[in-house]
Amino acid sequence: MRLWALRKACRSTCVGLGRSTFDAHRLCHLAADRGRAEQMVEQVLRAYHADGLNVADPKVLRRLGGDAGLADAEVRAVLAGDDYAQDVRADRRHAVAHGVTGVPSLVINGGGPVSGIQPPSQLRRLLESGLNAPHGTPERASTLD
Repeated sequence: MRLWALRKACRSTCVGLGRSTFDAHRLCHLAADRGRAEQMVEQVLRAYHADGLNVADPKVLRRLGGDAGLADAEVRAVLAGDDYAQDVRADRRHAVAHGVTGVPSLVINGGGPVSGIQPPSQLRRLLESGLNAPHGTPERASTLD
């Protein structure tokens, strides 16, 4: 009985694990070029983390792109080709060079990356201390105590 409950609980919170977000990142670059980056990132994050949708599925990505205000023809063209692939690879190299080792990661006020998977109270403390610190020197509270 416990195993069944654990599996059911995990299914509802871990449904998106192990899926590639490469195409979602490419669409975020398209959205940035169209002045819709904030809307696209919000759609992808909500779909992946809150709704448990498969953001590797082109059908899901087409819907998210439309919801973010992108033209369907442009979304389809990006998904069918390799537009923005080099940009996403460059983003990854940049992140690795700056110490990012996993996702989600946060960079607060120019400081080093910290894990975005922390209790809300810890994230609040990180944000408050980082936003109040001089640029590039947020309090080093990046790990759980």
